[in-house]
Amino acid sequence: INDSQIENTVNEKLLGVEFDQSLNWPLHTDSMCKKISQRLGTLQRTRHFLPLNARLSFYRWLILSVMDYCGVVWGNTSQQNLDRFLKLQKRAATLILDADKRAPSLSLFLKLRWLPIQDRIKYFRCLLVHKSLHGLAPSYVSDLMLPFSHVHNRYTRSAVNNSLKLPKVNNNSGKRTFAFMAATDSLDIELRSSSSLPQFRRAYLKMAFTKLAQLLLKV
Repeated sequence: INDSQIENTVNEKLLGVEFDQSLNWPLHTDSMCKKISQRLGTLQRTRHFLPLNARLSFYRWLILSVMDYCGVVWGNTSQQNLDRFLKLQKRAATLILDADKRAPSLSLFLKLRWLPIQDRIKYFRCLLVHKSLHGLAPSYVSDLMLPFSHVHNRYTRSAVNNSLKLPKVNNNSGKRTFAFMAATDSLDIELRSSSSLPQFRRAYLKMAFTKLAQLLLKV
C-alpha cells in the first residue's frame, strides 16, 4: 500500500479482538474464555460474602461485558466455541443463585432474565439491522443491508415487510458473513416496524424470552 510492504500474519489483535486468517475466532475464544474463567474463580471465592445484587453486578460488569464485546463481529464462530461461552455462562448462573450444577441452564437463565450467549449475539445483530433500516447505523454497515423495497418497485409482501435481500454466496464462509446472517435472522413484522430503538428492544426481548419459556416447557 503506497509502496509500503504489508507484513503477512496469521493472526493479529485489534482493539481487543483476536483476528485469525480464517476468521473462525479460536484465539479470541481462548482468550475470552480464560479471562472469564479467572473472574468466575474470583466470584466463586467471594460469593458467600456478596448479596444477590452484588453478585449480579459482578457478572454484569466483569463477565457479561467480556462476552458482549464485539459479539456481532466474532459471533459467527463455530457452535463448539459458542458452547464454551455457554458453559461459562451457566457456571456464572449457578454461582449467583447457589444452584445445583445439574440444574438445566435454560431454567437458570430464565430465572435471571438472561439470554443464552448465542441468542444474545443474535439480539445485538438484530439491533444493528434495526438501526440500519432506520438510518441510525454508520453507512459502512447500512450499505450491507439491502431491503427488498430497494430492489423491487412492485408491491410485494417482502418489500412491505421491509425484509432484506439474501446475498448470493458460494460456500459456507459466505453464510457466516454479517450481511447473510442479518438477512436470515427472523424479525417479526411488528418488530421491524418499531420506530424507536427502546420500543424495538422491549419488543424483541419480550419475544425472545417468550420463545425460551416455551422451549423450556418442551424439555
